[in-house]
Amino acid sequence: MSRFSPVINTTLSKICWEEAGKIFCCRVKTFYLYLMKRFFFNTLVLFGLISITTGSCRKDNSDGSPPVISISAPFDNQTYNVYDTITVVATVSDDKNLSTVTLELTNTSLSDVLPLMNIPVTGKSMSFTHKIVINDVHILSGYYYVQVTASDGYNTIRTYKKIYITAAPRKRTGIYFITRPLSTMYVSKIDSAYNISPVIQWGGDMSESDISSWNQELYVAGYYTGKTYCINLTDKAFKWAQNPIISGNPYFLGIHHFNNFTYVSYYAGYVHGFDFYGNQQKNNNATNGYYPIKMLGINPYFIYEMRDFINTTKKLVVCNANTMFGLQEVVISENVVQLCAPDSDNVLIFGNNNSNQGVLDHYRISTNVNNPALSLPAKVLAATQVDANTYLVAMDNNTIYKYDYFLNQLSTFASGVMAAKIRYDDVNSQAVVAEAKTVKLFSYPSGSLANTVLAADTVRDVQVLFNR
Repeated sequence: MSRFSPVINTTLSKICWEEAGKIFCCRVKTFYLYLMKRFFFNTLVLFGLISITTGSCRKDNSDGSPPVISISAPFDNQTYNVYDTITVVATVSDDKNLSTVTLELTNTSLSDVLPLMNIPVTGKSMSFTHKIVINDVHILSGYYYVQVTASDGYNTIRTYKKIYITAAPRKRTGIYFITRPLSTMYVSKIDSAYNISPVIQWGGDMSESDISSWNQELYVAGYYTGKTYCINLTDKAFKWAQNPIISGNPYFLGIHHFNNFTYVSYYAGYVHGFDFYGNQQKNNNATNGYYPIKMLGINPYFIYEMRDFINTTKKLVVCNANTMFGLQEVVISENVVQLCAPDSDNVLIFGNNNSNQGVLDHYRISTNVNNPALSLPAKVLAATQVDANTYLVAMDNNTIYKYDYFLNQLSTFASGVMAAKIRYDDVNSQAVVAEAKTVKLFSYPSGSLANTVLAADTVRDVQVLFNR
C-alpha cells in the first residue's frame, strides 16, 4: 500500500511525497491538478460501486432464485407429423412466486411457428398438461422445440424439448379454370372426382392468371376493362383489386406471383409489386417508349419482357428482385410466350418471331448474352416447366413437345391436342391442358390421355392448386 504524506518545500515552490517506496516532487500548481484528478476518479469509482451494490441488493432482496421447469413430455427427439397433437406435461415452481407461464412451438431459430399459449398460473408450484395441435400445413420437415417459459416477475427461465416434425404430404386440392361467356369472367373448380363447381365471377376481361398454393390464392389480371383481382380460394371471395383506366389501349398486360408479392405489368410502361394485402410495395419503370408484358422471378433476380410502342424491338430486362432496381437488358428476337429458368443464371425464352414462327432462345444472366437455342416446328401457344431439365411446349400444329435442356432437343409428348394453356402437376405427374371447351390431363412422361373434363365455354386459362 502506498503512503501519501506530502512535504511542502516553500523555497522551491515544490511539493514532495513518498508513494509506493518512491519519492515524487512537482510544482504546487501541478500537485493541485493531481489532487483534483484523484478526487474525481475515486468519486466515480465509489459511485459506481454504490450503484452496482444497490442494484444487486434490490434484485436479491426481491427474488434471487429463478423458477425451475421440468418437461416430462414430449421426450427429446420425439417425432410427429403435421396435424398430430403434441401432449406437453411439465412442472414449474419458484421459491416465492410465479407470475407467468407460457408454452410455444418454435423453429431452431427460436421463432414461433404456432401462436404462443398462456398457461394459467395456479400457485408457486404447479403442474400442467397442455396439447399443441400442429395445424399449420406450411410447417416443413425438420427439428423444432417445445418451449416452456416461466417468470417470477424478476427472473425468467426457459426450458426446451427438441422434437422432429414431418411435413404434410403435398396433394392436389383442385384444378381451377377461367372462362368468359358474354363478357363475364367465371372461375370454376374441378375436384378430385372431376366434378365442376362455381367459385366466383365478375364482369370484364383478362390477360393472364397465376396461383399461389402457399397462400391459397388465385390472381387474375384484367386487360382492357377488367380489374386485376386477388381471389381467396378458401373463402371464394375477392381479397383485393386494382382498377383499370379504360381507354382505347390495354391497361393490364400480365401477372406473376413471386416471393409473396404479386407483380402486375402495365401498358403504361411499368411493373408494380403488391403485398399480401394489395398494397403496392415495389415498382420498376420500363425504358421510355417500352411496355412490359411477361415476367419471371428467379432469386435473386426479377426478369421481364418489354416491347417498343412504335417498332418491333423487344428486350429482356433483369432487375434486383429485392429492390426492383434495373441491372441490365438485352435485345431478344421473339414475342415471349413463356419464360422459364433451369437455374438462377439461365433463362429459356419460348416465343414466336414476327412471322409467328416458334423460337427458343437461351439467355445467360451472368454474361448478359442471348443465344438462339432452337428453331421450333410451329407457333408456340404455351409452355411449362416440368423440372430443371424438362419443359413441355404446346404448338399450333396440334402437338405438345417435350424439350430436353441438356440435350437441346425436342421430342413429341402428345399429339392431336391444340393446347391454349398448359400447366404441370408434379404431385400426380400430369400435364393439365386447356383446349377449347375442355380441360385435359395427360400422364407424364407417357403422354397418354388420363382424363377429359368438359366446360361450358372456352377455357381461357387453367391453374393447379395444392394444399401447400
